[in-house]
Order: sequence, then structure tokens, then C-alpha cells
Amino acid sequence: MFIRTPKLSELEFSFGANFAASGYGPESNGSVLGLGILLIGMAFLFRIKLFQNSLFGLGFMMLLAYRALLTFSRGGMAAPVLILAFMFLFFMFTERRFQRKIGRQLIIIVLLAAVTVGVYNYINVNTGNALYNRFRWN
Repeated sequence: MFIRTPKLSELEFSFGANFAASGYGPESNGSVLGLGILLIGMAFLFRIKLFQNSLFGLGFMMLLAYRALLTFSRGGMAAPVLILAFMFLFFMFTERRFQRKIGRQLIIIVLLAAVTVGVYNYINVNTGNALYNRFRWN
């Protein structure tokens, strides 16, 4: 998917799912990329070391989010965000070990949210506000 990707300037963005940016089916690719985002987000949340360098993991997560947002697949992006939010809230109220490190966990959540908003804004500017129009609530 990353090797055969067309340039953003070659794509035409509309309000539907984007087949040209995903290379195959936008919903399928968006879901798989969302799963990758979910797994990396869970690793950050539970302090599991997936990568030697946390910044590499964060960069890889940004790359997955970038590609997932370009597919315009709403379900592929909404599911990992909602699952991570519910997992955080659940463990915040039930796990004692989690409650002791709540400050560190909140920093991680804020960092992940900042990355998500940054990637979203970058893509929205490059698509001429088509991403915002696709994801907005009517």
C-alpha cells in the first residue's frame, strides 16, 4: 500500500470512500489500518514495548493514521479511537495499578490525541476540506 501510492496531487477527493488512495477497497484497508492503530495505541496505554524507540512507534502510528484517513473510511478510524477511549476509562476506574500511574497515562493519551489531530489537520488541508466534509456529523 505504501509502495504503490499515488501522489496526493494526482487524487481527486469527493465525499465518498476513496478507492484511489487505498489501492483496493477503502473500507477493508481502513479497518486493517485502524487495527494497527489500535494495537500500537494499546501498547502505549499498557506500556508494552512494541518498538525499541517509542518515537518510532509513534511515527509508525502517524503513518498508519495518515493512510487510514486518506481512505476516507469512517469506521476504520472511529473504531480504534472509541475502543482506546473506553479501555482507558474502564481501566482508570477498575485497575489499582493503572490508577497509580494515571498522570503518565494521561500524558500518553494527550500525546496520542495531539498526533491524531495533527495528522487529521494535515490531510484535511491537502484534500481541500474534503476530509472534514466526509467525517462531519450531519
